[in-house]
This record gives sequence, structure tokens and C-alpha cells, in this order.
Amino acid sequence: MARRLLLTEEVETGTVTIDFVHDSIDILRNPSGSYNADGKVLGQRMESRMTSKLREIRRDFRRLARLGCANLFLPERPPTSSQTVREWLSTAAGAEASLCPVAPAEPARRNIVDIVEPGGGPPGKTVGPDMLPESYVLTIPEGRVVGRDGVIVTPDDVILSDLSLDFMAYSRRVGKQRLTCSGNIPRATYQPTRIAVLSSQCYRNYSHYLFQILPRLDVLNRSGVEVDHYVLNLDRSYHRQLAELTGIDLAKVISPGRFAHIRAKTLVVPSVTQHNWLTTSGVEFLRSMRDRLPLSNLPDSATLPSRIYISRAKTRTRRLANEKEFVGLLEKRRFARVFLEDLTVGQQIQLLGNAEFVIGQHGAGMANLIFCNPGTRVIEIFSPELIDVAFAFLSCQADLDYEAYVGQMADWRSRCLKVHSRGMYRISADMIDDAIHSHNSLAREDKSAEPGMRRRLAS
Repeated sequence: MARRLLLTEEVETGTVTIDFVHDSIDILRNPSGSYNADGKVLGQRMESRMTSKLREIRRDFRRLARLGCANLFLPERPPTSSQTVREWLSTAAGAEASLCPVAPAEPARRNIVDIVEPGGGPPGKTVGPDMLPESYVLTIPEGRVVGRDGVIVTPDDVILSDLSLDFMAYSRRVGKQRLTCSGNIPRATYQPTRIAVLSSQCYRNYSHYLFQILPRLDVLNRSGVEVDHYVLNLDRSYHRQLAELTGIDLAKVISPGRFAHIRAKTLVVPSVTQHNWLTTSGVEFLRSMRDRLPLSNLPDSATLPSRIYISRAKTRTRRLANEKEFVGLLEKRRFARVFLEDLTVGQQIQLLGNAEFVIGQHGAGMANLIFCNPGTRVIEIFSPELIDVAFAFLSCQADLDYEAYVGQMADWRSRCLKVHSRGMYRISADMIDDAIHSHNSLAREDKSAEPGMRRRLAS
């Protein structure tokens, strides 16, 4: 029998029940007592995750209760429908909103990159969408923004789907915006100012924050629309470091919390792109962040390695089983192993900006390729369970010389593990050595080669 797990807290104002999108959990309990979701028994792992989730909710609730904010949880129903921006503007409710075009849709620079798999086959793979979407800024009188993911809600309770990205497992499984399936949401607080929304889904991921959230500021700046405040996630240290490099005034930033629900006098919403599909303007905007680095706090560029290997040995997911053997080979080829999680954002930008040859395992750290100079050689290593061409497309947009190789699962345990981000895998050191050797030979033959000469443009 299905039941909804609710959190009830006793506070001075009485008993308050929290039941809304991010914090209500529907579960099924099977006869053995372990939890069952979508027909799969998850056992102690699911129980542990639920316990941790509830502990986090209790902590936030008590903090708000001490501040006298318990009335925020008075019942307010969530929106029940969603539309695209164009659909909503064509309705009577959208008549008062205004759309400011910034840039038209542009053809993407499609290319063929070499992705070499262990089983052989043609290495060429076309990456990138056919067209990059248009850029615009939407102004909504009395618009609302809900939650840390920056869900945009119109005055007539409609979610704007193309400004409220919801591409995680829930939306794929249910086919609806997550917020429309929730219980009660926090009561909205009114801000009599012009507020721009920059926050978006997956803000906890370095790559998504860099390519999905920050370019929205560039769209807003190019539109010329003036705002008083910004809604931008600043939960983590790298959030603040990256935001400072964009030149935004942090004193005007509102960092949304778990219970954020803001209704603004005027809500200003720049368009958002899916993941790493950066426009030419977006690439230039992010690369301009290098000019704002505080050089006094950074090492001399002459001391930095020109060949680097970005390792994931300190992470819990997608690690190389033969890391020691692989690093030994790379050291002979004058590569320095780096752990980007140990560096500040400024140090990462300077390191990649100084590199001439980058080898790295697929992960958020490879997002720093945007700071490489045109013509930088890049070899990306994939786990066979996760082949994502986002950085291949990024390399095309940034005019990098890109190539990729796919490894093999390390053992039967990794092959049987269904969660793609957990398994360990191996990469052929000899295969990477041949790639490095061919690059060295090519460089000796023609040092004046144009950037991206190994990239073959698609017809």
C-alpha cells in the first residue's frame, strides 16, 4: 500500500506539516520491510537516503521556525500545467509580458571527432545539435520563481517549460514537470523590485553551473535590460568564485534556498540552453573570465606544466583501475597529473589556459577546457557506461584539437553494476601512448599547423 512520508514538527506556533515537491517521498513497503520504488527493491540504501533527507529537512525547518517563518508553510497549491514561452505569450494572460530578442538561432558548428572504442569500428562520430536556439530575455510582471532550480511560474499559474529545465529521471519517467506533481509549496514572498533569474537545474555540478547558468548573465547583459537583483545559486565555494569572475555585483545576488518562492514586481528571465550547447557568444563570455583573474594570488605561468593529465583517482565514481600504470606512462611523456578538486577556480583556469596538451577522464573537471587556448590538443577518456559528447562539441566551439578513447569495464562486478557512474574501468596505455606519439610526430612535421587541424568538418 502506498503512503506519503510527511515531516511533522512541534514549534511554538503549533504543529506544521511540510509536504511539497522536493521533500515529500512516495514509497511502497514490501512484506520483507525493505523499500520498493518502481518495482525495484532498494533495501537499506533507499532507507539510508530517506533518513538523510528527512534529517536535512528537519534542520532547515527548525532554523526557519526560530526566525518566525513557520507561516511560510501555509498551504499553497502548485501550478498544474506547463507551456513553452511562445505558447504562453499567445494567450491572453501573456499579453502583459514582453520578449526582448538578443540573438537569432544560429547553425551549430557540427564536426566529426575520433571516438575510438575497444571493439573497433569507424571512429568518426558527428556531435552537436543542428541548430543552437535563439537567445532572448522575457519580462513577466508579477512573475514567480520557485526553488533552487529556478522554476518560472507565470501570474496565471503556468510553468514555462523551456525556462524551467527538468530533464532529470523524474521528468523522463513521469513526463511532467516535477513541480506540477507536488503537494503544497511554500507561501510566496513579495519583492517590489526587478529580479533576474539565473539559477537553473543541476547547479550543484561544476560543468552545468559553468555552461548552463553563467551564460544567462551574458544574455541579460547583451539585452540591455536593467535589474535590481539576481537569483543565483551561491551554495558552494566555486559558485562564488565563478560568479566573481563574471563581474556580477554579489551584493545584489539572492541565493535561493530549499524553500524559496519569490513573487517579483517584475521578473526578468534570460533564455537557458541545454547543458553544454554553448553559442559563440557564450564561449567568448566565459573565456573573458580569464582576464579578471587576480594574478597576485596565482603562481607564475612559467612554472606550470604544458602537458597535464586530469585524474579522477580521488573521486568515488568512474575511476581507472590501471591508474598507476597509466600515470607511469604519462610521466615518461612529460605529463603532470593534477587533481582539479584540490585547486581554486582561478588556479584551474590558469592551469588549463597554460596547457598545450590535455588528457582527462570524462567528468565535470573537463569543463575547464573552455579556458584552453585555440589549438590545444585534447584526449578525453570515457567509461564504456557513459559516453557523453558534450565536451567534444565544446571543443569544436572553442576550436580545440579533440580526440576520445573508450575504456573497458575492469571486472565482472563493474560490468554487472547498473549505475553507470559507479563502475571502475581500464584504458589501454599503449593506445594512448600511440596517440601521444602521433601528435609528437605531427608537431615535428609542421609546427605551423592551424588550430584544430585534426578535426574533420562534417559535410
